[in-house]
Amino acid sequence: MNPALIEALGIAAAGNLAWASLLIAILLLNAPAGTWTSAAYVTGYAGSYAVIGLVGVQAGRAAALSETTAASLAGPALHTLLGLLLLVFAWRAWRHRASSPALLLTGLDKVSPPRAMALGVLMTVVNVKNLGIFLAAIAPLAKSQMTVLSGTLSVAMVVATFCALHASPVALRVLAPGRADALVARMRAVVEGHGQR
Repeated sequence: MNPALIEALGIAAAGNLAWASLLIAILLLNAPAGTWTSAAYVTGYAGSYAVIGLVGVQAGRAAALSETTAASLAGPALHTLLGLLLLVFAWRAWRHRASSPALLLTGLDKVSPPRAMALGVLMTVVNVKNLGIFLAAIAPLAKSQMTVLSGTLSVAMVVATFCALHASPVALRVLAPGRADALVARMRAVVEGHGQR
């Protein structure tokens, strides 16, 4: 196995610690079309990271294959631009933070699947901590000179690792419908109890 992929998967495992995103996936199970709504949220969440990962790996591949001076300046310029963008998002999130997490999560039981998917895409951008972790996971893949196919498969593996815990409430509801409510309730209690630390 490629050492860059092993490093990327190790970093991507930290993405499972996004308690707010996991709590949203759990709370969306209470929506009228709960399983579909939560699945749409996870699809939007994972799909956004997949697009970011594919663009990052292909941009890194293109920069590695090009030997011009402009390409060698493109890497640091891209890193600087992404860093500034993350700082702007972090500052904006800090300035507009909710007074209570419960205020932010009210009304999730009335969200439709298309809006849940849009919320998943939005959470990718709003949660700058996870975006930073994901970009750190993609960086080793972008630096290695993979083919397009191996880069795409590697990004898919990183996204699956990064979003595995977020998909688990939906998987539980589909695979074990009789036991899912008790298991999801326990997951919710753990997330609510430990997510604020």
